[in-house]
Amino acid sequence: MAGTSRARAETPEIEIVSAPKKPVEKRKASPSTSQAAKPSKAAKTTNAQPKQQNCQWSASEDASLISTLEEKQLARSVPMNVIANSVWPEVAKKLNAYNKDHSKDKDAAACKARFTELKRLYRAFKRLKNMSGGGWDERNKRVIFDPSWWDDWAEAGGKKADDILAFRYKGFPLFDDMFHLVEKDRTY
Repeated sequence: MAGTSRARAETPEIEIVSAPKKPVEKRKASPSTSQAAKPSKAAKTTNAQPKQQNCQWSASEDASLISTLEEKQLARSVPMNVIANSVWPEVAKKLNAYNKDHSKDKDAAACKARFTELKRLYRAFKRLKNMSGGGWDERNKRVIFDPSWWDDWAEAGGKKADDILAFRYKGFPLFDDMFHLVEKDRTY
């Protein structure tokens, strides 16, 4: 090993092994003038489903949704705030059987979407209820603040302010009923 340095002579040889090369797909040739050109994006049609109309939910249907969810969750041995996807079709079926006076049957997706919206309202109302300086109207389940306080929130703007301002003139009667369905259950 006359010509190699001493450090190189002491290092072991490393064999490089590589996997066999995969064949490369050939690119398609651009369309010639004899081939028809692709239609423009505007001319393409889609197979997308038409957007479903939103279901209208009454206060009694909201209450039925929450009580049905509580009933289903109590029958299962899981935390109340963990709702499996398999529960939603059962809830929709029971809700439609119970409420005959609505204009459109609620499906599982509509029930889940409404519960998600109710959870958002619950969290906004909880934030509002925990703020200092307000009063509580037990009869209407409503938080009461001075008009100037509400005006300050209106000036602040933003998504959180909009969520809070939704309760300026109304309460949230489902707040206590939704507690176990939204908050983490410490027993599990």
